[in-house]
Amino acid sequence: MSLVAFQTALANLVRFPGRPLGETINKIGVHNLSDREIATLRTLATDPLVEKFGTKMQFVRQREALSVMRLSADHIARPILNKLYFEYFEPNRTSSDPLWVGVEFLKMILSDTRCLSLLSDCPVYVTDLLKYDYAKAYVSRQIIAKHDPYLPSQSLLCYSHFQIIDLSTDVPAYDKAKLTSTEHQTIPPARSMKMLFLPIAAGPFYRAFQIDSEIETFLLTQRDAPQHWNGPLPKAYPAMVKAGICRLLN
Repeated sequence: MSLVAFQTALANLVRFPGRPLGETINKIGVHNLSDREIATLRTLATDPLVEKFGTKMQFVRQREALSVMRLSADHIARPILNKLYFEYFEPNRTSSDPLWVGVEFLKMILSDTRCLSLLSDCPVYVTDLLKYDYAKAYVSRQIIAKHDPYLPSQSLLCYSHFQIIDLSTDVPAYDKAKLTSTEHQTIPPARSMKMLFLPIAAGPFYRAFQIDSEIETFLLTQRDAPQHWNGPLPKAYPAMVKAGICRLLN
């Protein structure tokens, strides 16, 4: 008998309502249950109240995931969102931290070819919206989770947890319009841009800047090797210091 094994099996029964007990046990690799524990789990697996509660909690987790998709969710049909979440994400999700469920969901969508294939009939700008939502969610949750975002003092760069994304649509303008108006917003014309997202201590816990390739190279190099920089500084370095992205040279 193993209390931990029983609790693990019970938690997975609730998490995946309707899944056969044997499949649940095999998936989580728990095989040291007593006959009494298996009988209890078998009863609970067919209990309609357990299934009802498990289904409700699935939708609660989905709601948490979709809450970070402020721009992108409106442009993806609900049946596709449900398939992405319930068929592709929920069965394979490893973290149980609700703070990160939305970040992990967006990361899966952007990196899984099956998900991108499902989105092939969506407007072409949807991928940009997903990247924008992901970058904001990722950097803001570094602060909410109280992760230390700062690099060592010898680094010219202040922050380690940042995101750089390439866009082909003016998503920042769309985001600003959506924040300031309750009317339906149309996607602005195509516009190539590179965006930097940084964490900040106060809400909304992120800042965004438009940058160029020179700045991107500098930032990535400083993050990966904080103590080494032998090349010329970007022309925008004084502005980056003023914005709190970088430190003053000694």
